[in-house]
Amino acid sequence: MPDLACKNGVSPGHFPVAGLANVLPQATLQDMPFFTGIMRDHALLIRSGVDPTQATVVEQAECFAGVLNPLVAETCFFPPMAHPAAILMLIQETLPPVVGLRNFKVAIYEAIKEGRALGGIVPPQLIDHIRREADWYIGLLGHNLCMPPVTRGTLGLCDGRDSAFTLPRAALAFLPPEAVTAATLEAIQFWARIHAEHAEVLASETIPVAQERLRRDLTRFAPPMYELVRAARAAECGRRDPHRPIKRAINLSSKWVCFLKSVVEAVIAGDVPMGHTNFWPLLADHIYRESQYSLDLFRLGHTAVTRS
Repeated sequence: MPDLACKNGVSPGHFPVAGLANVLPQATLQDMPFFTGIMRDHALLIRSGVDPTQATVVEQAECFAGVLNPLVAETCFFPPMAHPAAILMLIQETLPPVVGLRNFKVAIYEAIKEGRALGGIVPPQLIDHIRREADWYIGLLGHNLCMPPVTRGTLGLCDGRDSAFTLPRAALAFLPPEAVTAATLEAIQFWARIHAEHAEVLASETIPVAQERLRRDLTRFAPPMYELVRAARAAECGRRDPHRPIKRAINLSSKWVCFLKSVVEAVIAGDVPMGHTNFWPLLADHIYRESQYSLDLFRLGHTAVTRS
């Protein structure tokens, strides 16, 4: 599709239908409280998880958390039916600290890779993981500001040079059938991998022996999540019926959400062997919220695909 001129700050040429530009700001606003809160959590987790002697890293993480925290409140209470121009101003205010945090994560990842840092309890594999989540949010916000879409490779997906959808949930209902199927399959590949890594990270942070059952229960979610990534990719390439992995994503994610809810409640109440875990309650709750978001996205995608 040929690129179209920006209208109200939105480039409809990034999407399969120009009409999406009219609904994109409000759809983006609906997702901003969730994603901005996730970015703030990332800053807090970095601050709490690195060696306290890494003073510069701690200070930078605290700075990002301090900037993002009021933005979380602002996005939560922003009028949902505000004029698109007002929403775009909020997006312009939110994007710079998100990009800055993303680059901060990249710097930490490079420091770990080169052996220059970082002591602490943040699992190294989490750094690239949370960087990918930041890039998804940057792509989502950037669509509203005529920014080039993020690439699939940036998100850890196949066909790395292709542009990624990274659309807000509510926008799926306005896509044509082929596009909503493609966007949903892409989201499944991204989020199922995220969830598999979440399961592995939480399992690795359980207390040996005493929490063996919890470790096994967490670990068992990773293989089917990775298989779901492969199934969605096969459907994307035309080798499978796309409806099957979408339904499978909803089923598996529903079980993951229910399990995480029980884990969060048990950890907060101290109702686990030894009375605590090596992972923070904030991390478990953070992962639970991400699982809820993606499940909602999968359901909306399934509804749009079925309706078409």
